[in-house]
Amino acid sequence: MAHAVQQIANDGTREAVGGLDLAERQQLVRASVDDALPRYDLSPSKASWTLDNNPNRIVVAVTFDASQSPIFALRKLVPMPSSTIRRQAVVSVGGY
Repeated sequence: MAHAVQQIANDGTREAVGGLDLAERQQLVRASVDDALPRYDLSPSKASWTLDNNPNRIVVAVTFDASQSPIFALRKLVPMPSSTIRRQAVVSVGGY
């Protein structure tokens, strides 16, 4: 799941680069994330994303609540990592 969330953040960041302004970048990230979640069999209702758009970089962070995942049912038997998976991807823009 963590790998899938990272890939979704990567794809969203790559899509955001094509936007000319913040509104277009948000639209591109939203479309990318909404399209990718079902492909990884992740519920869109348990995911959220943010876009940090500044003059030097674009950062897309994707958060997924995996607490209802079957693997986390083992939480009472073995130590488990946090059920909230948050990954981000960064791309530099401008300033070359």
